[in-house]
Amino acid sequence: MCPKEDNVQEVSPEKKVTAKKAKFEEVTPEEMPPKVTSIEGILDVPMEVSVRLGKTTLSIQELLNTGPGSIVELDSIAGGTVDILINNRIFARGEIVVVEERFGVRITALINPEERIQQLGK
Repeated sequence: MCPKEDNVQEVSPEKKVTAKKAKFEEVTPEEMPPKVTSIEGILDVPMEVSVRLGKTTLSIQELLNTGPGSIVELDSIAGGTVDILINNRIFARGEIVVVEERFGVRITALINPEERIQQLGK
């Protein structure tokens, strides 16, 4: 049998476990990693942003008959809200605006975190 030491704990009569107190070096503020306070680390991550104006159901025949100048009726109201999607997930809602003869989207509401979490299950 081994002589008993302060840092030896008996587990069973045949086995002994040696535990030592952890020693850590002092860390000075200069050695600490800088706090990340900007989004620079993700600026080059590609994201697909799209706006869903509405949707409709077409038969294959109706789809084949569409061409330049065709009008496809959507299930949304003109001037109503549109969904703004990032990577096919709704991120916000907005309204269509015209700025210098170009179309744009004005964000009117961000989707709250609870709704975004619910979308992950879909």
